[in-house]
Amino acid sequence: MELGAKGGLADNARANRRLRAEHVHLLRQRLELLDGLDRTLMTMHLENGATFRQMAQLARVSEAAVSRRVRRLSERLCDERVLLLLRHRDLFTPRERTLVGDYFLAGRSMRRIARQWGCSYYQIRRTLQRLERLADTISRAKAS
Repeated sequence: MELGAKGGLADNARANRRLRAEHVHLLRQRLELLDGLDRTLMTMHLENGATFRQMAQLARVSEAAVSRRVRRLSERLCDERVLLLLRHRDLFTPRERTLVGDYFLAGRSMRRIARQWGCSYYQIRRTLQRLERLADTISRAKAS
């Protein structure tokens, strides 16, 4: 009975390593979607194996801030909504494509984007809602 349990643990460990490797591969493929400090941090983390402490020293922020940022960037890069929107770029205006990058990838707030673009918060929210509905529609069409 113990042998089976040990074998099961080994299988789980192998499966976890395989999933982690696939996740890292996926993140590496999507690094070009980022820019600036976000791209630099993720490249240091994924390609160079830099520790959060090393990255924090270079960025002059706390380790916790770097850890949170890397985690959030990883989540954003793996968000299927974003990928659907990026795959169907032809359906959007250049401004909407920029909005996808600013909001979904860079994690900027609607208020900040509105201020940056010189438009209202409501316009940004309405456009994002339309983009999310479109992503849902594409996702449902893909599933059926």
